[in-house]
Amino acid sequence: MQTFAVAVVGAWLGTRQGVAAVIAYLALGFAGLPVFATPLCGPAALMGPTAGYLVSFPMAAAISGLLAERGWTGKRVFASFISQYAANIFIVAFGALWLSASIGVEKAVLVGFVPFVIGALLKAILGTAVLYAKELSSRQ
Repeated sequence: MQTFAVAVVGAWLGTRQGVAAVIAYLALGFAGLPVFATPLCGPAALMGPTAGYLVSFPMAAAISGLLAERGWTGKRVFASFISQYAANIFIVAFGALWLSASIGVEKAVLVGFVPFVIGALLKAILGTAVLYAKELSSRQ
């Protein structure tokens, strides 16, 4: 659910604050707090073959934040979904690209991208619903 949170935070807080929040999260993990999905924490989490997923988080928050600032969120459900999916897929693609340096492109796509496409889709749907609910509650 890390990628879900990154995409929603970017859209919810906007580009600058969303990226800052994600960088703060990464700094906590880099400092040694066990906040990442894997047991790795500290500098090792940001240097291994799967570090690309974490490294991409601020960029993904920026994607969803920029799109949200341009109206791709809240009441515009389809645009919000595209924004959320783009941020989630960016993380998966960047992570697989980073992983490919260790295990090769074909294997990285098979183990580091393809298995996560459906999850990215589901997280984008959930993110869209959360942002839509936020929009509805802010109008009342």
